[in-house]
Amino acid sequence: MTNEKLLHVLDVQEELNGELFYVAQCLEHDVRGIGSTVEEARANFVRRIGSLKRHADLEGMKDPFYGLEPAPQRFWDMLERFKEQGGTPEQPYW
Repeated sequence: MTNEKLLHVLDVQEELNGELFYVAQCLEHDVRGIGSTVEEARANFVRRIGSLKRHADLEGMKDPFYGLEPAPQRFWDMLERFKEQGGTPEQPYW
């Protein structure tokens, strides 16, 4: 039996020092991917999850997310505002 877990990921455009970039932020755990495009951020997020799984396997851990806190509150707030404005979540992208 596989140990699969549904993760909710919020895609967000950010700006730092006048530069735009994208963040694919997991809500259940403070794990993210960052990139210059949404697709790159999502791909980096998927790679990060793979890295966490490999590390957990090497350490003999069942839960690769053990000890990780949920996403910062600002991301949960963004999701709520999005829903309040009539937005609906997309289907999984991988």
